[in-house]
Amino acid sequence: MHKISRQYANKLIRAGEIRIEMETIVSKLGLPEPANEAQLRDPGDRKQAYIDAVEVSKVEERTVTARDIQTAADKRRQTDQAGQKRSPSPTARLLRAGAVLDELEEALAQGRDPAGLVKKLRKLLGG
Repeated sequence: MHKISRQYANKLIRAGEIRIEMETIVSKLGLPEPANEAQLRDPGDRKQAYIDAVEVSKVEERTVTARDIQTAADKRRQTDQAGQKRSPSPTARLLRAGAVLDELEEALAQGRDPAGLVKKLRKLLGG
């Protein structure tokens, strides 16, 4: 038997589930993978909170911590509660643009008109 509490075992299980959910985001954006269970606790909008936390840690030239992620999640929650509209982070905008590029490639391969997707991409990139 392992010598961990039921609560900690449940945290590890939940962290594993969250890690699976985030795997695509992390790999698509080339972000560092979460290193431990604390970084995978559910902060609400965990994907965007993780992206925001990684951006902060890169600027400060250090590794991301669970505290960074929680701070980013808290900041997002406060902004939501104040009713202010947030502008997406540069990383989030690039992630959305990447998804539109995937759609654009598919449309071109299928011979569909790409005009709507080009407009959508320009809007995302601010052009």
